[in-house]
Amino acid sequence: RLSEKHFLQAAGNAFYQTPELALLNAGRCIAKVPDYARAEQHLRQALRFAPDASEALFLLASIKYDMQEYMSARGFLQRYEAVASPNRSSLVLGYRIETALNNDDEVERYARQLESLYPGSTEILKNQETP
Repeated sequence: RLSEKHFLQAAGNAFYQTPELALLNAGRCIAKVPDYARAEQHLRQALRFAPDASEALFLLASIKYDMQEYMSARGFLQRYEAVASPNRSSLVLGYRIETALNNDDEVERYARQLESLYPGSTEILKNQETP
């Protein structure tokens, strides 16, 4: 929580040129506690400065997934996908979100992308618990 304090001080400094990064880091730290409500607050503030901040969008999608707010998680992941290239983490999260939402078409789409870009990933997913 000390690191959160330092990041927030930096973000509040008028001379600090990238407050969105300080807020992103504060959100990342607090998410590990986990204090999802405070982490979400910091990440949303970061998005006010930089609406296309892909890491903040991805972290919000992850937090919302962990909170079992799957529609909100999907929305943040879709925003992330609009500004960033897919990677293993984002595809796995998409797969998990759509599995939780019982959206078989999207589950299959994510599985195909994972298998195409990261062979063997779908076997790992099949062995993991889903909500």
